[in-house]
Amino acid sequence: MTVNRHGSRKIEQIVRQDEADAALQERHRKRREEDLFAARQLAMIDDSGHFLCVSCASLSEFGEARGLSGREARTLAAVGKALELRPALEEDILSSRLSVEAVAALGRVFENPKLVKDEEDWLKCAEQWSVRRLQREIRKREREAETGQPISTLTAFLTATGRALLERARTIASRKEGRPLSEGETVEVLAAHYLDSFDADRKEPRKRRTPDTTGRPGRTVPEEVKREVRARPHGDRCAVPGCDNEIFLDYAHKRPHWDGGSREARNIHRLCRIHHRLYDAGMLQITGPPDRPVFRFSDGRVLQGFTAAPGTERENSEP
Repeated sequence: MTVNRHGSRKIEQIVRQDEADAALQERHRKRREEDLFAARQLAMIDDSGHFLCVSCASLSEFGEARGLSGREARTLAAVGKALELRPALEEDILSSRLSVEAVAALGRVFENPKLVKDEEDWLKCAEQWSVRRLQREIRKREREAETGQPISTLTAFLTATGRALLERARTIASRKEGRPLSEGETVEVLAAHYLDSFDADRKEPRKRRTPDTTGRPGRTVPEEVKREVRARPHGDRCAVPGCDNEIFLDYAHKRPHWDGGSREARNIHRLCRIHHRLYDAGMLQITGPPDRPVFRFSDGRVLQGFTAAPGTERENSEP
């Protein structure tokens, strides 16, 4: 066997190694017998809290003190608890139908009947799926059972700095919640906290304090007016049909401010910066009522999408 410059392995000649294969299987069965013995002992130690008697704060620390990794100790203890619920899993492990990690994951399903839907066979899934997929599907089902909502998967690529920030936020959020939060739960907590701090639509509406802005000096659009504009059918995105810009947005005046246009909702449209410039340059025209505007190019062509209902395509007479 050789390794090329790309790091890929190349087998120059294929030779059967049946004896090595058989020896591996035999040793594997003996190792699994030892794992099963350790799993039952660790399950008892975890349930009884024995690790505290030997000055260990957790089962993970106890495992490391006994020559195991913390993760290995937790996995084996989970296997021991799964065997208490389903003793037949022992033969599945010894026969290599299921891995230790797969049985540890299945234990969470057997402990919580709410995770099992009608006619589901998690044992069959564990035999066919990779351990990674099995663990992911079980975590997803646990979260769905906990929240009562469908769960979606999000894949994110973080820098080392971003990862460190997320882990620190997870620690602080877990302290506040009084329990360890998953990464997904942490993302939800951070998103909710950010929106509570900066999303005006999540704030409690208040009675408007400022009078009607028609004929009054100033350029600030009242918060109540902004809320009314964002509540239109197109939502908090550019109102121009086909434009999905929802980040770089302006409150654009239908009648310019310099020409006496007010800062009331009847005179304001939510436009992205590009369409705002086109409108100011006369290359885009807006007709119809504010909640069902009709957009035209300068040559008269109508942009399809949020068009006005029949009989409502007219200029607003109160800018």
